[in-house]
Amino acid sequence: MAEGCRRTIPRRSSRRRSASRSRKSARCRAPARRANCRRTAFGSRSEVVGIGRQYMPPMRFNLGMNPVADRLARHTASAAALLLDWLLPTVCVACERPLPAGLPNPDHDPPRGWCAACAGSLPGLSSPRCPVCGEPARSLVPGPCPACRARPPAIDRTIVLADYARPLDHLIQAIKFGRQSALAPPLGRLLARAAARGWDWPMPPDAVVAVPMTPARLAGRGFNQALLLARPVAAAFGLRPAGALIARVRQGAPASSLGASQRRGALAHAFAADGVTRGASVLVVDDVMTTGATLQAAAAALKSAGAARVIACVAARTPPPDTCST
Repeated sequence: MAEGCRRTIPRRSSRRRSASRSRKSARCRAPARRANCRRTAFGSRSEVVGIGRQYMPPMRFNLGMNPVADRLARHTASAAALLLDWLLPTVCVACERPLPAGLPNPDHDPPRGWCAACAGSLPGLSSPRCPVCGEPARSLVPGPCPACRARPPAIDRTIVLADYARPLDHLIQAIKFGRQSALAPPLGRLLARAAARGWDWPMPPDAVVAVPMTPARLAGRGFNQALLLARPVAAAFGLRPAGALIARVRQGAPASSLGASQRRGALAHAFAADGVTRGASVLVVDDVMTTGATLQAAAAALKSAGAARVIACVAARTPPPDTCST
């Protein structure tokens, strides 16, 4: 029996030493994890905290409650935001500088996840553009550019946030190819402001849709970045993205690897639309517009299904080097 006891003691001791090493290793890794949380997605916090934060209503509390309950909801949301800012400080998605704690003022402050300097200095933010294709204007004469007048596209209007240049290009690449999907809501909120200001029809859109992906491409990426941008845009008009209106039925080579004429050929009949109300105005959201072939094909499908007006809304516009191409 004594010999059996001597055999078991080293085993119990080794287990204790292993547990002690695990606890020390976890303590050593904790600061690195905390630093990571401060710098990762959603413009501030870790992806888990950030994704939870995007569903917390920051601005709208008019839910039919009595004034006392409405005031309590506002104070509760403000206190929760301050607590999160204290635990995991918020940083700008573009420059990663710390942001003030608390909820921003929707009338004056930039959207959550942005500092005022970055949100107000994006390249091409206030540049005059062709209202149809979104190209930078090449003359002082207002109205569509010569290419859009000569050959009107299916898109009736294009709303552009800014040019595809730093910091937007790095931000969009991080979302699409770096799988940092939690960076999309701050960009979507900034795009929503541009959409609300650029919408010049008396009535809001009847539907907001995101440029869809094929199921195979969606499974490979794990999310549709256009849909992540479309959610804040739709919310700005009191809507939700209408994902059932349009689907992508054919996927060719990645558009970034094709030229303008090749894109138009590859995207012919790539989309199918159904359930569109006849005479509806549809706002189509995408991340980047280069030649406009993708949005042109989507607009053609929506108009074939009954839409009267199709307005494109993109976070970034890549100007072709020579002509205004749609």
